[in-house]
Amino acid sequence: MIQLKKTPSHTAIHSWVNQVGYYKLTMPKEMADDWIYLVDNSLRIENRIVVLVLGIRSSTLKKGYYPSFKDLDCIEMRLIKKNWEIEGVLEDAIGKTGVPLSICSDNGPDVKPSLRRIKSKHSKIHLTSDIMHKVGNMLKKRLVDDKEWNRFVRKINKSKNTLKQSELSFLCPPNFRGIQRFLNCKDVLDYANSMLAFLKEMKKDHPNRDEILKKIGWILKEVKNIAIFTELFELAHISKEIVRQLHIEHEGWKVAEQLLADHASSEDGKLFAKGVVDFLKIQCELLPLGVLLLGCSEIIESAFSKLKLLSRECGISGYTKSIIGLAACFGASDLASITKAFEEVHPKEIAAWEKIYIGETIQKKRKKAFKCKKKIDLGAKLGGYIECYSMAA
Repeated sequence: MIQLKKTPSHTAIHSWVNQVGYYKLTMPKEMADDWIYLVDNSLRIENRIVVLVLGIRSSTLKKGYYPSFKDLDCIEMRLIKKNWEIEGVLEDAIGKTGVPLSICSDNGPDVKPSLRRIKSKHSKIHLTSDIMHKVGNMLKKRLVDDKEWNRFVRKINKSKNTLKQSELSFLCPPNFRGIQRFLNCKDVLDYANSMLAFLKEMKKDHPNRDEILKKIGWILKEVKNIAIFTELFELAHISKEIVRQLHIEHEGWKVAEQLLADHASSEDGKLFAKGVVDFLKIQCELLPLGVLLLGCSEIIESAFSKLKLLSRECGISGYTKSIIGLAACFGASDLASITKAFEEVHPKEIAAWEKIYIGETIQKKRKKAFKCKKKIDLGAKLGGYIECYSMAA
């Protein structure tokens, strides 16, 4: 067993993570016709975009279980400058695994053109859209111009400002900026429903009753609107969980139709449920019986969060070779695979990869632009003064 004489530095650990990441990114992938790709990109302060392609075999999918990082392979990862280059990244991925059975994405305008071109070349690929983005867009379309919703948002924010620096700060609503991702909005509606219950149960002799009613009592007049908003967000959450746990299959939309019908009571809710079912029906009916596909790409969002964490640990802004460390998060992390990575990957290979795909980093450009002056050794100067005063004393 290897024994370390001292705790390794952050730089050493970072280097090891990159070594494992490079190995996992470049190791040969099994050629098969049932690969499922998850693809997305992330843009930071640079004019470059990191594109990530994750993969899993359809034959390994199980109902009731959403894949974790260990179940996915990092097929391809690349820095690009233009969205149309995503097509080339996907073609490189196909060169490693063969033509995939499916590609799941958020279907945004940045990836959609490249996916269409890939589909025109490989017609058998099923393009599936991420359910989280779909229901989020449906909620946005329904609520963004709704007067009642916008009034509710304004009142929530106003109440937060009046409560946050008072003795009633424990009643503050969560941070809220309107129609963002639906799960964030759901937190606010959970708060609204909890506040309704609190106000209804509040005793008349409560010491802060008058102040509470003055600052947040308006919510008692919003019972009907809150019920409608809550129903919509609950239906969105149920839709996400159906696809997340049961995946996409030929008759999967029927399960969604039944479950959503059980939870949709208002006309708004029924209309929303119908929109989700119609969307899933298109996704599902194109598949042959017995085939499971992913319809939720939330794990790739988590991957980009990990990338930000890797960067922050090393005080990095912009993209550097730290992006290759992200690949280390996927697939097997047993002792045998990590040992193989250390045995087969030389740091020079990572340096060569960095030179080709990363190039000159923001840090290097910054150092060239802002030539730092020599730092004054204040410690030595102050030490001299301290010594003189000590001797005088």
